[in-house]
Amino acid sequence: EAGNGPLEKELVLRHRIQPFSAEYFSPGSSLPLSFDAAAARIAGDFATAGRGMVRAFFSAAGAPASDAIAPPEMITLGQLVAFWKDPARAWLRAMQLDVSDDDPDDTALDEAPLALDALQAYTVRATALAARLPPVLGGASVAIARMAADRALPPGALGALAWELRDREIRLLAIALAPLVTQATPAVINIPLPSAVRLTGQILLAPATDRAPWVLAYRTGKYDKKPKYQLEAFITTLAAAVHLNVPVACRVLGIDDGQLHELGPIAVEDARRQLAILVAGYLEGQRRPLCFAPAISSKLAEALAKSDDESAALEMAGVNWNLEPYGSQAGGEGTAPAATLAWRDADPFAPPHDDAWLQWARDVAAPLHQWWRQGAT
Repeated sequence: EAGNGPLEKELVLRHRIQPFSAEYFSPGSSLPLSFDAAAARIAGDFATAGRGMVRAFFSAAGAPASDAIAPPEMITLGQLVAFWKDPARAWLRAMQLDVSDDDPDDTALDEAPLALDALQAYTVRATALAARLPPVLGGASVAIARMAADRALPPGALGALAWELRDREIRLLAIALAPLVTQATPAVINIPLPSAVRLTGQILLAPATDRAPWVLAYRTGKYDKKPKYQLEAFITTLAAAVHLNVPVACRVLGIDDGQLHELGPIAVEDARRQLAILVAGYLEGQRRPLCFAPAISSKLAEALAKSDDESAALEMAGVNWNLEPYGSQAGGEGTAPAATLAWRDADPFAPPHDDAWLQWARDVAAPLHQWWRQGAT
């Protein structure tokens, strides 16, 4: 059995009556057969530990065999989008690890905030926007009462002021978005892809009129210079084009300027090819950290478009990757807890990883950048 080194024998007590003991799930065992699914999963994890499933960090043993992990039969659109927003975190989750982004102490949850941080402010904006869009159920007063009850707003007059400020920020967005949400309706997708994988999910899709059908993408934050959020609109539009088998455009709204931006239609064959690339990256990213990060890869793609000097582009990426946060300015993607843990044993932009960073920048970040820059009007 794997994991029976001298140190583990000293530290780990294996007892046959533990609920996840293999004897509960082995034919011919003297113990009664167990039907505990959770215990069976743990027992299976113990039994397969060390057999090249997911390679922990970077090691001299190299990459696991291509058939070490069976590809999933189904990937949801949400899973695909979440993966490409943060491949390092997604890989850690494939190893059944989750990294906390410095969550506040539990005692803070018992008290309403006196001031809103960036995430809390985003939540208030999203709630305020939902209160303004059809169908309106209760309106702002009900939304404020619920947020106050959940301690998501400061108490008393401070809460009312926080709501008013965030509501003012999304007012133009709500006005521009209101007529669009009645045109775009949820559409269920179920797309067969290479590697016998199906992509499923739901998108907001408007039918064709005098122009191509379009996907509606919006958020109560900014899109400009934020490829992490541009990716969601891109992936959703690709999926819609393949689903309908016709070119599909995308209408995007954020709080950048409150104006509608229409991104040009993506041809079906281009969408199929790009979606296959994204799914291949997703599958690879379940085995090892994928050499991609939205902001860094976007900078790499821009640098490569201007010059053939790959070494200079990688050097620039390394500098930006390790930027420390300063004041209200966020740090580089490499300083995030998930990336720090995932890449702790390696220099991401040195051999043997450098070529992969360049390739994924060309395959994913460059098409996204080109679509966003040329299509926005």
